[in-house]
Amino acid sequence: MIKSRKNSRLIGIFFIFMLGGAVICDAQRGLEPQQSERVSYRGAPLSLPSDTGKASQGAVPVDTWAASLGAVLSLPDDRTIDLGLVERDSIAEGSIMLRNAGYDPLVIYNVHSDCSCTVPMFPKDPVAPGDSAAIRVRYDSRGLPHGSFLKTVKLRTNAAKRPVTIFVKGRIKRD
Repeated sequence: MIKSRKNSRLIGIFFIFMLGGAVICDAQRGLEPQQSERVSYRGAPLSLPSDTGKASQGAVPVDTWAASLGAVLSLPDDRTIDLGLVERDSIAEGSIMLRNAGYDPLVIYNVHSDCSCTVPMFPKDPVAPGDSAAIRVRYDSRGLPHGSFLKTVKLRTNAAKRPVTIFVKGRIKRD
């Protein structure tokens, strides 16, 4: 057992020295790391610009690649609708703005909540590139006890494979 630990340490140290030697040899020969990287996004090759401003051969320029991004959903960082203090046995409403930051229309397929007391409303028409739309939420506190609440609303769009979560929070006032 002791020999195998010692051997594995020696092998690890050997590889570290070999890797370091290879980097030093490359530097002495004048080899520099690549200034541009070839990347593929959704099947479209992309070349990130180098210091010289030239793209690698066969790559699509960045502006052309950006046009293939499709719909991009942009939401506020906290993704929260704060309803504040809600009267008991009442209905409160709030909304959150979303923006299509992509180049294709943003289609909202479905919006659903984790509770029947929270009813989301969303635009049925696609959101054009650069436009904004509101996701409205109606919270019904009838029959619910006083105190804080945190509900989730999930959006399914053509901009993401997984649902995007929005939170609805507030506090039901005591009688």
